[in-house]
Amino acid sequence: DENFLETLADVPIISADYYAEMMTLGYRLFDEIQPMGMGPFQIVYQTRDLIMLRYHLQYIYGRPFLEEIRLRFYNDEQSLIDALVNGEIDYIEFPDRNTTDRLLELMRTRINVFLTPRPEAKLYVLLFNVQHGALKDASVRRAINLAIHKENIVERFAKSIGEVSHSLFPDDSPHFKREFFTDRYRPRESIQLLKATGWQYNRQSMMIEKNGQPLTFKLFFAENSELEQNLARAIKLNLAEINVNVQPFPVSPDAKDRLLSNSEYEAMIYSYTYDPDYPFSAAEDFFENVLGAEQNVPNYRNAYLSQLFDLVRNVPAKHENALERLQYYLNRETPATFLFFDNDILIGLDKRFASFRDVVRTRDKRMFFRLNPIENWFVPKNLQKYP
Repeated sequence: DENFLETLADVPIISADYYAEMMTLGYRLFDEIQPMGMGPFQIVYQTRDLIMLRYHLQYIYGRPFLEEIRLRFYNDEQSLIDALVNGEIDYIEFPDRNTTDRLLELMRTRINVFLTPRPEAKLYVLLFNVQHGALKDASVRRAINLAIHKENIVERFAKSIGEVSHSLFPDDSPHFKREFFTDRYRPRESIQLLKATGWQYNRQSMMIEKNGQPLTFKLFFAENSELEQNLARAIKLNLAEINVNVQPFPVSPDAKDRLLSNSEYEAMIYSYTYDPDYPFSAAEDFFENVLGAEQNVPNYRNAYLSQLFDLVRNVPAKHENALERLQYYLNRETPATFLFFDNDILIGLDKRFASFRDVVRTRDKRMFFRLNPIENWFVPKNLQKYP
């Protein structure tokens, strides 16, 4: 059945008690109580660039205000921004603070912009190909880590929405092993570490060299992404201070995925997202599919960690041990430099919409906007632009 997945997605979800009652009364029960689990919208069709949703006739809470929703996908960030400016989309999650401020200045009369807490964990990392040239040496990778001013990066590009990251888990997470991470910005210590491993400054080339070879590498980032371009530039300037040459190299998002899976990069700016309720799954996935232990062409490999993940995968009581060991090796061997967590979503929504958010106050008296369920959103009739 070529439509099996669409059919499966439309199957109602019912509780065990509800199912037991249905087995007694028969399917006529569904005429009295509609099953929970049917969402307010159902998929009509999808392509590579579009998912078309229409309201669900059997939704338990009745017909939503919105007739249909179209989810559009764009090849890169600039195409998405252009679509917003041209009025082709109504809702956007902005990629970074600077882009948001720039567009708000341009479109202040057309869009509402607000923050909402990000339910998932999202962080930016600098990945190293540990099979490449000078980056094979863990001391070089540690030196690079010490020379990157993460606090300055957050201040410039993620102010009020981000925080410095030292590991896969934020500093306030119970899974974060603080004792392993002392990687504050210390460029002088970085230079000393490089000198101790044989790297010397060449006055003629104005670079550090070892055995006649300069310390240089390509840094891949997503083209047409203002944030990643800014991160690449900041890293280049930081490392220039210790005479390391970084060559920023833009590639398409699809190309980035291919380069990652085949370990065909030297260094790469990468954003990683995971569900904080499943830290073990996130750690295993990051080790195997981002650091590259299980990639098509393996990158960072660690036999001890591979065996440990296999042994404890089905033993939840041992998961914390795996998280601790992973962080130990992340610090010791530095296959990646963690830059910052992106904690809040910057949302832009066409001002025609109403009933889309509420103001929420936390216990510590912090106030933020929370999105209402999308079935509650509506556009007043006099502002509707679609027939």
